[in-house]
Amino acid sequence: MKIYHAVSPVLVVFMTACGQSSSPIAPATSPVSTPAPPTRVGTLTANPPSPIQVCGTDMGMTTLTWTTLPPVTATEVHLDAPDGTLFSAIGPSGSKATGDWVGPSRAFYLQDVSGGLPRTSANTLATLTVYTTKANCPGAGTIVATPNPVQVCDDTGLGTTALAWTSSGSVTDIEVRVGSPTGALFATNGPNGRSTTGKWVGDGMTFYLQNVTAGLPLTPPNTLATVTVRTTTAGCAR
Repeated sequence: MKIYHAVSPVLVVFMTACGQSSSPIAPATSPVSTPAPPTRVGTLTANPPSPIQVCGTDMGMTTLTWTTLPPVTATEVHLDAPDGTLFSAIGPSGSKATGDWVGPSRAFYLQDVSGGLPRTSANTLATLTVYTTKANCPGAGTIVATPNPVQVCDDTGLGTTALAWTSSGSVTDIEVRVGSPTGALFATNGPNGRSTTGKWVGDGMTFYLQNVTAGLPLTPPNTLATVTVRTTTAGCAR
């Protein structure tokens, strides 16, 4: 009669050649993924947009508008640097007008300050640089004579005065003409200047400030300003 021995369902441990048991093979595991932090998004715009047209000054004004998305809950807008002068602390979105102090260039930084985040470039959501321009500005200018009236105490009836002129807008070159837009050339400069006459200014003499930018003709439409000089004998010794 044959006798059969049953094998129990136990883990069979194989022996190595040296008589030691081999290490069990660890089951494979999936790497644990860390959720990426939410993206912080912001926009910053200006109206009117850059460049801002300025005429008669180098500075202008605009209205800034900014928007953000969660998780941003608080923002600040700073001037010229992430930690520069505070312009606004309205958030997470907002709008605010500047004063008449923007230009010739001014940078704005939209900073995420949610939960007390530091004012560093790492927390800058958007930047915007606003420029000013004088392009397409109508020409404007002034010219004055000092003294006016001119005291004349001799028989010539002629005196001396100093002329000073300024211009703005797109004006880059001027001429000062005597008597008419095409009269004798007294001075050429631009766009601002000052010059003293000789003793040849008579009563009623008019000086014309002419815009000659880019070769504009010497015509009345290009006359920026005029000044008429008077003479007087008031105060002269008798």
